[in-house]
Amino acid sequence: MAKKKSNSKNPVQDVLDNVGDFVIKQRGKWEHKDWEAFVGKVQKAGIHLSDELLKSLGQMLEATKRFYSEVSKVPNKKPAAKAKAKAKPKAKAKPKAKATP
Repeated sequence: MAKKKSNSKNPVQDVLDNVGDFVIKQRGKWEHKDWEAFVGKVQKAGIHLSDELLKSLGQMLEATKRFYSEVSKVPNKKPAAKAKAKAKPKAKAKPKAKATP
C-alpha cells in the first residue's frame, strides 16, 4: 500500500501532480534513466511503490504522454479579429436652394 511521509494534501494528488509535471518538463519524451530518476523522486517523497504500483505509475506516465501529445497538436486559438471601423457618418445634405419667383 502506498504511504506518504509528508503532510501534503493527498498522496494521490501528489503523484498525479508529479506525473503531469514530469511529462510537461520532458515534453512527452524521456529515456529509461529519466524514468528511474522519476521513480526515485516519488519514492523519496515517501511513497512505497510495489511492483503493481510501479507498473501503474508507468501506465499513468504513458497515458499522460499520449494526452500531452494530442493536446499539443491542437492549434492555438485564432487571434482576435480586428475591430471593424465604424461607418462614417453620412454627410449632411446641403440645404436646397430656395426657388426664386
